[in-house]
Amino acid sequence: MDHVGREQTFQAIGKTWRLARWDRAIWAAYFEFARKILPNPLDEVAKHLDSFKPEMAELLVRAALDKASSYLAVSSPEVQSLLASVEGSVHLLYLLLVRHQPDVTEDEVHDVLRDLDKDKLQDLFALASGRAPEGNAEARS
Repeated sequence: MDHVGREQTFQAIGKTWRLARWDRAIWAAYFEFARKILPNPLDEVAKHLDSFKPEMAELLVRAALDKASSYLAVSSPEVQSLLASVEGSVHLLYLLLVRHQPDVTEDEVHDVLRDLDKDKLQDLFALASGRAPEGNAEARS
């Protein structure tokens, strides 16, 4: 990371919002959410093992074991895909907002998300996480 994430303030839906720093606690809460949304590779393979020959089942189990150890990692394709989805973005924005606006609801956060353009949202996430927005060298200092 270029620097420690910073709290951000922004305007949306006629209000001023305070975004928390994207810290390890936010990641932990996001992974709990992701665990409910993303299928566990071992569970998915277990559902269908009986329909495969033993040698194919063994290959599937090995692949699922490999995937199970990394599918809930920050850089995994599954987590990155969830972060890029509306559902995943709403939940992340909710987690970043609820710390300073404890009464906020996910429905309200959805409205906030719709009010922000994609570039602004990405910049807010980047600054809150400790990454400078692309093309913004000043944010690295």
